[in-house]
Amino acid sequence: MKPQWDSQIEILNNALAIWEQNQPDMPSTFTYQGTPLTTNDLDKSLREMIGIVQSVASCDDIDPMLFVVHQQSIINIFPQIQQAINNLMSNPQVYLEQLISFIWSVHSSIVWLIPPNLKQQSYKWTTQTAAIGKMESTEALLKRLTDSVAIINNSNNIANQSDETVRNLLTKIEGYEREAANAKTNAETSSSQALLNKEAIQNLLSDLEIGKNQQQELLAKINLLSEDAQLVREGNLKAGLAASFGSRRTALERSQTYWVRAFFIGITLLILGALLTTTDYLKLQPLINENGLVDAWGILARVLITGPAVWFTWFVARQYGNTMRLIEDYAFKEASALAFIGYRREMEGDEDMIKLLRETAIKNFGSPPTRMLAISEPSSPLHELVDKALHNKGGLEKITELIKSLMPNGTSK
Repeated sequence: MKPQWDSQIEILNNALAIWEQNQPDMPSTFTYQGTPLTTNDLDKSLREMIGIVQSVASCDDIDPMLFVVHQQSIINIFPQIQQAINNLMSNPQVYLEQLISFIWSVHSSIVWLIPPNLKQQSYKWTTQTAAIGKMESTEALLKRLTDSVAIINNSNNIANQSDETVRNLLTKIEGYEREAANAKTNAETSSSQALLNKEAIQNLLSDLEIGKNQQQELLAKINLLSEDAQLVREGNLKAGLAASFGSRRTALERSQTYWVRAFFIGITLLILGALLTTTDYLKLQPLINENGLVDAWGILARVLITGPAVWFTWFVARQYGNTMRLIEDYAFKEASALAFIGYRREMEGDEDMIKLLRETAIKNFGSPPTRMLAISEPSSPLHELVDKALHNKGGLEKITELIKSLMPNGTSK
């Protein structure tokens, strides 16, 4: 029976190629279970193991029973060997120890599959395989040495070029030194001239400091004047806005005195009318005739005499009240105008309050004074009496009882 291990042997060959590539960078010695070993020894064992696997794979007379028992324990280790060699440079000590364990596992299992004739040739074949491995390692090392020599030659060329560059730089530096010497001489001359001008510069600095102080003082005065101008502007705004309301309030206060005088005149006329209608000076008909009845003509005559005085006094009192309400309205608007600027300055940080203040100011300043006169009032005392009698419950009955009480006894029959 012949093993079909072509793909498994390909895994081992790839692993061996990676091993040969990394071998020059591996540590020369390592320890396994406390025993020091060399990398070359491990290289020999690895090649021997691969050679035995290839020899067994090429044989046709493998014992089928032994092959079935040991095949999986052999071929399952090949991928582990490849993985250990791939990760070898990350941690050489750990993976070298694993590699020894894997090689021993392969040897311990494959020894049962080696035919007798292959066992007799194993020593010779192993020696040849080791020699071939050493030759291949030597060739890889020679190639690395050749590459290193090329790199050294390239570095030597670069060093020569750098030397030429350094020589050029030294020439330039010498030129710079001459220029620096000339600059030093010029600087010393300039220093002497600067010492001569030092006093003049100090005088200029003193003048500049004085000018700076004066500028700061002027700036402070300008700021004060700006604040004063702002206050004056606000005062003008308040005065201009309030002056219109104040002038109208003053005019209404003057007219109020006229209404007061007219009111006293109306009172005087009422008193005079009462005297004239209650005495026999005007020879008016009596209120009660000889029959004991109320004389309508007597009442009408007295009403016509005293009615205008009553209406005049009532009208004057109404106008006085209207004027008083208008004066209060204009006085409120004047005070609001004077306080508006101050409120606005206090509320500058609050946009909602500024908006509310503006709406309130517009409402106060824009409301017409005629709203104070929109209240419906009776045009005469009789009008008010009749209005109350009509709107109040029992008013008419009370007036009727009052008239009956004024009549003499017997008139109600």
